[in-house]
Amino acid sequence: MEAIYSALDTETPGRWLSRVVPHVSACVGWDQGAYGYAYDLRGPAERWALSEPITHDLPREVATTVLRCFAAAPPEVNRRLLLDSGPAGTFSAHAGATFDQMPGEDGMSAQAGVRDCAFVNATNPDGDGVLFCVTTGKPRALTVSERRRLSMIAAHVAAAHRLLRAILKRDPTPAVIFEADGRVAHVEREHEGAVRVLRERVRAVDRARGRLRKTDADAALTSWEALLRGEYSVVDRFESDQRRYVVAFSNGPDLSDPRGLTSAEGAVAAWAARGHSQKLIAYELGLAPGTVSALLSRAYAKLGVRSRPELIAKLATPTQVERVGLGSDTEVLLFSAPSADHGALGALSPAEREVAAAAARGDDNRTIAEQRGVSQATVAKQLASTYQKLGVASRAELARLLSRDEALPRAPTPRSSAARGRGRSVARAGSSR
Repeated sequence: MEAIYSALDTETPGRWLSRVVPHVSACVGWDQGAYGYAYDLRGPAERWALSEPITHDLPREVATTVLRCFAAAPPEVNRRLLLDSGPAGTFSAHAGATFDQMPGEDGMSAQAGVRDCAFVNATNPDGDGVLFCVTTGKPRALTVSERRRLSMIAAHVAAAHRLLRAILKRDPTPAVIFEADGRVAHVEREHEGAVRVLRERVRAVDRARGRLRKTDADAALTSWEALLRGEYSVVDRFESDQRRYVVAFSNGPDLSDPRGLTSAEGAVAAWAARGHSQKLIAYELGLAPGTVSALLSRAYAKLGVRSRPELIAKLATPTQVERVGLGSDTEVLLFSAPSADHGALGALSPAEREVAAAAARGDDNRTIAEQRGVSQATVAKQLASTYQKLGVASRAELARLLSRDEALPRAPTPRSSAARGRGRSVARAGSSR
């Protein structure tokens, strides 16, 4: 955390990234080398770009291979790997392949001993971010606690990267500046109402540092949310005489949505569509879980959707725009969204497919059990099996994965005991336009 937020006002993005990569690698603990790069997948695919990858304890040729694979892969593959992967996981579980099976790889993974990686994906709602990969020579998995920890780290990397770019681009005026002891040194007029909660955050960060000294790292990380009130980042700043100040900047996700969503609603909806749980979104924004739930409900209402898969489909970025003339000087624009990536449900039994679809829609285990006429324990067992087969760890990630498959069953009506055991599903028609 100290490495992520230090020297943001004095370093270039490349230098900052090269300093952070070893620390993220140490958090994973596999000790087999790592690399990291910034990506920008905003706008048309021909504008997408990666920064030069920074390697740590790996051959420099790995960076060249990463860039070559990005250039060789179809846009839908890059979108899936970078925008649809969730905040943390392993490459093999998400992609269904190891590095040596990727287009453009040309045997480099075998030479470097790299076949899989744990990734930390610090993505922003608008489609850019920073990806870290900690490599391994064989397919591996992350535990639930490891995924949770790395997801929180990803939230802080995304916030720090946004602030770093803002400082380089426009050198923003600090909202509030505190002395090291918590006294206010400066406050901008429009931010006076935030002084009290910001001072509490300064003290909370100091308490978190105290927990770190006592080796209670997970408790410290949990208490150190990425933003405050969905807007503020708090960082240390040292003057030339080494005098320490604590500076609060406005640093919320800058997202403009033409469909009428507010910035907060758009950020919550976009992160939800990328597989982030509501609990993680609350941590990313520094908001109460109930507030995130309310923002997501309002986004659902404005967009006219009722479930996570419908939200994902509604927010899918068009890949093609076609101008069609209708005569009499009238034209319309047709937007084409990505086609479905079929087959995600193929590894599941019919019962697991129905349970997976219901869980992806947001139904809890009790509701699913009542719909299917089985016990909650049976549903929990089937859902656990589904998570393991699909390589996901939450309903949010499940919804993200299944949104790419057109064979999601609709919600069944409650069944009588005579009907139990007869699985049924209704295919939803898929269309790319």
